[in-house]
Amino acid sequence: MPGTVGLAIIGNVQVTAKANVRQGAPNTNAPVLRKLAAGTTIPVVALVIGEAVQGNAHWYRLDENSYIWSGACAAFVPGTPAQPAMPPGAPPAPDPSLAGFGLDPQFAAKLTALLDACRGRGHDFRISQGLRTPRRQALYYCQWAQRTPAFIDGKAKMLKDQGAAWLSNLLKSLRDVPRQPKWQTNALPGAGWHQWGEAADCYCYRNGKMVENGGDPCYRTYADLAQQLGLTAGLYFSTPDAGHVQLRAGNATDVYNWAHIDQVMQQRFDDKPGMDDS
Repeated sequence: MPGTVGLAIIGNVQVTAKANVRQGAPNTNAPVLRKLAAGTTIPVVALVIGEAVQGNAHWYRLDENSYIWSGACAAFVPGTPAQPAMPPGAPPAPDPSLAGFGLDPQFAAKLTALLDACRGRGHDFRISQGLRTPRRQALYYCQWAQRTPAFIDGKAKMLKDQGAAWLSNLLKSLRDVPRQPKWQTNALPGAGWHQWGEAADCYCYRNGKMVENGGDPCYRTYADLAQQLGLTAGLYFSTPDAGHVQLRAGNATDVYNWAHIDQVMQQRFDDKPGMDDS
């Protein structure tokens, strides 16, 4: 049967075109676990026979349960599996001021470099929020006055239909919270990189007071320096979020399917003391 036998190999391949990593089986009907951009180098552990795509039935197995079609990859390179690269010039350890914010180590290193660069330009940026729980994200999502309980019910149904029952129930539990006119987020719980520790909100301080005007030139300096470090700056979102920066572009739904997001969020945050409303 395709995908049940293969050749064990240890090494890396580089993705040559935007490609899907499939969960559970080497075929195009399997759920999309994540999406990879061209140029991404990934470790592989086996070459297996799966669905023939454009006449090519060879797929690479990345771990016990994920596969990528070999036609989207360059030639296999044997050797030590690739590890995520740190950005050139990034500090070896995060700034101590970032401790306790639950940040991904690679993101923390880049954020440290960003805050250092801002200080070098005379701007004092300080982190306000890093890791944000799915419950807090859901609260921010539901609080906006333009999202009615009926609208929230529709989103909760979508999550359930997509295999994200835990997140669906979380969203429904907050459908009737008091509304406010101020917009806070467009990301459903689990979709925002804050829940993955890959985003932070930082604000500029001048003469001991926070600069609340997102149009102040300090925030453009912050955003431009962030992008030079390979980060994504919220200032350039369609709805600008001047203090926000994140490790990856887009949302988690651009990389993972909802069922996978739901599983990860539940494992990380369910029944954890102190994680219910932070």
